Amino acid sequence: MTQHHAAAASEALPFWKTTALGGMNAAEWESLCDGCGKCCLHKAEDEDTGRIYPTNVACRLLDRQSGQCSNYKDRRRFVPDCVRLTPAKVRNLAWLPRTCAYRLRGDGLPLPDWHYLVCGDREAVHRAGESVRGWTVAEADAGDAIIVTAQLREQDAIDVPMALSVAGAEQLDRFGLYEFDALSRFVPGFEVQNQSPNNPGFVMRGITSDSGSG
Repeated sequence: MTQHHAAAASEALPFWKTTALGGMNAAEWESLCDGCGKCCLHKAEDEDTGRIYPTNVACRLLDRQSGQCSNYKDRRRFVPDCVRLTPAKVRNLAWLPRTCAYRLRGDGLPLPDWHYLVCGDREAVHRAGESVRGWTVAEADAGDAIIVTAQLREQDAIDVPMALSVAGAEQLDRFGLYEFDALSRFVPGFEVQNQSPNNPGFVMRGITSDSGSG
C-alpha cells in the first residue's frame, strides 16, 4: 500500500479507532460515552477489602429512561462527589462497567455493535439490555439511608460487603410487582421456592434459607 493510500485509509476510520483516549478533543471524548448510565448508580464499598459493589439506586440527577445526566454541566454543584472521568482515571476505576466505551478503548478493544457511534441509534443500548432503563430505582424512592439485614444486624448500605438491589414503590407499581415471589424476575440471584403455603423458601445468590430461620 502506498503512503497516499495508507493516509486515505486512516482518514476513513472513525476517531475512536485511530485516536487514543488522551489524544481526543473535548467533543470526541464526550461523544464516546455510550449512555448506559451504569456509572451513575450508587455503590457500596467494603471497608475491609476496599472492593466496590454496585446497587440499583440511581444518582438523583440520572434520567433513568435515557441513561443521561439531567444536569450534566452543573452536576458537581448538586453532587459534589461526582467523579469527573479522565484518561488517567479510566485505568484506575475498577468499578467502571465492563462494557464502558472508555474502558474498552483504553484496553484497545472495539466498541460493541449497540454503541450509537457504531450503529447510529441511541436506543440500541437500551434494547441490548446494557443500560439502567427498567431495573433501577430513584434515589428519592430508596431514601437517604438504606438499611439492610443481610448479616442479621442493621447496617447502612455502604457497610454491606455485597451487591444490593433495592425495589422502591415506583418500580413495584410500574412492573405490577404485588407478590413477593415476582421480585425474582427482576433481582439477580433471588428466588422464592413455594415449598408450602405457609413456609416459602428463599434463595439469595445460592444461599438457601426458609422463613423460620431468621
